[in-house]
Amino acid sequence: MATPRFSRPPKPFRDTAGTAGAVARRGRGATIAGARRRGEAKLASLVKIYETMQPKAAAEIFNRLKMPLLIGVVERMRAPKAAIVLARIDPAKGKQVTAEPARRTELLRAAGNG
Repeated sequence: MATPRFSRPPKPFRDTAGTAGAVARRGRGATIAGARRRGEAKLASLVKIYETMQPKAAAEIFNRLKMPLLIGVVERMRAPKAAIVLARIDPAKGKQVTAEPARRTELLRAAGNG
């Protein structure tokens, strides 16, 4: 049996205790950013699915979605597709979906002026 050959010798041990905190913080930030990107990718996938569905079927699902998710999907949909589906959802829910972006804008304005 031949002994394994290494292309280079193993690196000597380095004390990295001082940099461990920095690495952990950077890693946590990268994890959050990665999770955000994955969430955006999933949402984009849902948008594509709902845009290709029949409006009646999409509206039935929209009626059961929680408001934050529904708004996230509708905001990312192309306007003509969103309009067709929103015309078919429950009127009370449609009113909420329409009013929520305006409410957010007002909150941002108030925060900027305060």
